[in-house]
Amino acid sequence: TFRADGTYSTIDPIGPGGLNEFKVVTPMYTRLLSQNAEDEIVPMLATDWTIEGGGTVFTFNLRDDIQFHDGVTVTAEDVAYSFNTTINPPEGLGSRNKSVFAPIIESAEALDPQTARITTKRTSGWFLSHVPINHIVPKHAHEPVAAQGGFQSTGLGSGPFTFESLENGVELVMVRNEDYFKPGRPFFEGFKVFVIRDQARAAGSLKIGQLDATYGLTISYPPEIMDPLEEETQGRMVSLKGQGTFGALILHMNQPPFDDVRMRQAVALALNRQEFVEVAARGNALLGTFFTPGIVESQEELAQVPGWRQPKSQDLTEARRLIAEAGYADGFEGSLNTGSSKNSITHAEVLTEQLRQIGINLRIDPVDTATYHVKTREGTHPVTMLTSAIIIPDPSDILSQVFAKNIEKNPDNWSDPRFEELMAAQNVELDPEKRLGIFKEMVEILRRGESHWVPVNWQKPGGAMDCHIQNYKVPLTIQLVNKFEHIWWDEDAC
Repeated sequence: TFRADGTYSTIDPIGPGGLNEFKVVTPMYTRLLSQNAEDEIVPMLATDWTIEGGGTVFTFNLRDDIQFHDGVTVTAEDVAYSFNTTINPPEGLGSRNKSVFAPIIESAEALDPQTARITTKRTSGWFLSHVPINHIVPKHAHEPVAAQGGFQSTGLGSGPFTFESLENGVELVMVRNEDYFKPGRPFFEGFKVFVIRDQARAAGSLKIGQLDATYGLTISYPPEIMDPLEEETQGRMVSLKGQGTFGALILHMNQPPFDDVRMRQAVALALNRQEFVEVAARGNALLGTFFTPGIVESQEELAQVPGWRQPKSQDLTEARRLIAEAGYADGFEGSLNTGSSKNSITHAEVLTEQLRQIGINLRIDPVDTATYHVKTREGTHPVTMLTSAIIIPDPSDILSQVFAKNIEKNPDNWSDPRFEELMAAQNVELDPEKRLGIFKEMVEILRRGESHWVPVNWQKPGGAMDCHIQNYKVPLTIQLVNKFEHIWWDEDAC
């Protein structure tokens, strides 16, 4: 038995759902490629692949022994349909990964039942690393319901576990796929995922053995709650820690005051990111960076950077000057769009207290997840505070999530001419050192504080798992969290 921390607006693997939905559907589906424990790209549905056309034509040879849970064989038609629907979904479906793949994929097609070809619009240094995030759905079952939102109350894939039942807001049940293409896998007969929003109740259920694990790692399982479980249960419940969850602000540029670049710069300067680490995240975080920590920006180099440096007096003085210059010397009253979880509200409280020091007074407006996303897209509040997660460590993941056009995290389509050039350049640059140089120039542009995006911190998501569950590895990204085909229960393990 596992614990989840939210309801699911959809369990369609292509649809527009958030991280909860993405996590919950993963065990039901397979993908063209996967990632191993070392974050290397490995075959899954595909046996191998070739790259031609100067790095724009990817041809995948598929296994012929994989079936969907209804007994229909997976073919290249399903692969082509899944990618084409992702980049061009019907209006009633939406697409979680459209912002990732639409800018790069020209087309997907089936050359024959066991050969799929994906043609990209240009050479890409990151395309293959993103292929594992797209689930393959059965065309024969998904196409008839796509315009009505896809799979809403059931799931049909070819993964290690099959859909059994869903009571939204209560539990999801999956059972072992007896016809899974990997002999002997999965090892579990099935599992239940219970929705428990209250952290204390979840921790209590883990402590007394009503639950065997959290469903992956998330900031909803903070280490300060999970760590004591290990001691209290004498090691039976093992505390887990991950990485790759970022907190940030969206400054909505479609309304005052953040239609004025000086106001955006003032907020970027005024944030005390060290306080977010120490107080809001209780030390289980790193200072907010624009890209995955340690890849482009190190924590050490931030000591001298305006907006990150300590003490804050110099940055606060400059922030107040910018606000006065923008015409808000007497202050600004507004509201803050945020989620209703304990973590979100704690971060919101720290943020609003910090911004009061420069005359920006925000009323916290915590709402449910669905309402929160609508308000983010529509920009109904001047500021949105969010937490999200990377899918892969490559910096291009942040670009596609945050700086692409017409997406939720860039609701007002912020752009900068040079930044746009660099985004295009990193797409085609294959030399790792040159590509790193491109990202470093991007950081210099973003540190000017002119964009809509203000990084706050990188939180360390937590979790817990019974020590009898073996072969679980804390992943680099959520891609590796919820396959569950490779873990087993060992009664003598602890």
